Amino acid sequence: MASDGASRPPADPVRGSTGPLTEDAVVSWFQAAESAHPGVVVSYETFAARVSAVPEGTDFKADRASDLFLACACEQGNAAALARFESELMPAARTAMSRVTSRQDLVEEACQELRKRLYCQPSPKIATYSGQGPLWKWLRIVATRIAYDVCRSQAGTNAESADDIAATFARAEIDPALGAFRQSYAQLIRECIDKAIEGLTTEEKTLLRLRYVENQGIDGLAVVFRAHRATLARRLHNLREKILDDLHANLAIRLPRISKSEAKSLWRMVRSQIHLSLSRLT
Repeated sequence: MASDGASRPPADPVRGSTGPLTEDAVVSWFQAAESAHPGVVVSYETFAARVSAVPEGTDFKADRASDLFLACACEQGNAAALARFESELMPAARTAMSRVTSRQDLVEEACQELRKRLYCQPSPKIATYSGQGPLWKWLRIVATRIAYDVCRSQAGTNAESADDIAATFARAEIDPALGAFRQSYAQLIRECIDKAIEGLTTEEKTLLRLRYVENQGIDGLAVVFRAHRATLARRLHNLREKILDDLHANLAIRLPRISKSEAKSLWRMVRSQIHLSLSRLT
């Protein structure tokens, strides 16, 4: 039943998801988890204490008990548990991070940061897993947020991030629909877009890059930014309009002496092409 040297707790009921659970039920879960994770060692007392902390109302079943058992062992630094976690769960975490950024150097950095947060004392993140959902889903959310943190920390010092955003917004400059204006004003348009992007905050740049450069969906961004999808959709709309307003203002300052009708035509084409470029990514 329990690991060598593990003692049975008092015969008081342990409170779980659907009301009081008998000691026999917890013992059954413990035995099943030990069988599911050969070589992984957790004391019965530790496991039972974690089960008793599962919020009432949680749909806590045998597979969640197995996940909780593995999490307990990882928290205690059990080598077999850590190896199992690395081989079976970290690939899903890496995939989640790769959806945040295509840069493998940032994915590697995020993986290292994930391991540090999961296991390092005094507050290992793995200790917060409560069994309320599958361990792999919990890890995917944690990994995604860490990847976002890493990208955000890089955005302030890495010019490539801002360049990627500007390139996405500047796709209109190489679109044939700009016709005769393209050759004359392409560089000017790009410079004005660069200036508009520079005026954004680090978080705004990161949001735009994840959405339009990495092509992340609103639902995924809602998890990363811990906001409702409707809130993020409005924020993205406002950011697009802000960039366009700043672009318009910058163009008005930088345009050479062309007629008002030519200036109006140029701006109308730039705006429509930027909207078209972004709509293809939405």
